[in-house]
Amino acid sequence: MSQHAEPPLLSVIIPVWNGARYLGEAVSSVLGQEAENIEVLILVDDGSEDDSARVAQELAAAPFVRCVVHPHMGLAAARNLGVSLARGGLLLHLDADDILAPSSISKHLEVLSKNPDADIVTGSMISFTSPELSPEEAARYDIPAGPQKGGLPGTSIVRAAFAEKVGPQNAGLSHSADLDWMIRAVEAGAKTLTIPNVVLLRRIHGRNTSLASSAAASRFQILRAAMARRTQTGTHSSQ
Repeated sequence: MSQHAEPPLLSVIIPVWNGARYLGEAVSSVLGQEAENIEVLILVDDGSEDDSARVAQELAAAPFVRCVVHPHMGLAAARNLGVSLARGGLLLHLDADDILAPSSISKHLEVLSKNPDADIVTGSMISFTSPELSPEEAARYDIPAGPQKGGLPGTSIVRAAFAEKVGPQNAGLSHSADLDWMIRAVEAGAKTLTIPNVVLLRRIHGRNTSLASSAAASRFQILRAAMARRTQTGTHSSQ
């Protein structure tokens, strides 16, 4: 009689700062997945000015959910803390205001199980305006009608061993530390596989950090640094 190997533990890391309004829906989208062997780490910034801590602690009553309250340290540092506390061999970063699409995790895991040499599996996302926005507020945002290529946390599952190889996210960046990490992952030789599925629903509510005016400057800084590293590497290899 053959025995099926238990699927590897997946650690879902959800940093929260003033995210009480949407946190429950984000966590429910994880717990409702058709997948086993999942732990959820909710990392609550104790600088939150809403009920994030209370909501997180109530959600932590569910099996496999842990709530960790930490000093204010910024998004990238919170994600790094989550990685250090994670027990899983697979990692998924999810923003507290976004939602995993149904069967998102199982679709990732199916590809990972068939491709043991893959470091990252990523899918696409669909953006939506949060229901509480008025029509006037929603009209401010130009939201693509169809799926978009992945790139935000929530679209990718990463093997923890490879994440350790790349290193932590740059906590010195106020925005787009995930972009910087993905560029460094490519530089580290990541084998990334893309699945043709929508795996994340990205909520637009007007306070998204990726929409902040300073985010564009951070992305430019990150891309410029990556180009400098590439130029320097090319110079060294030609010598």
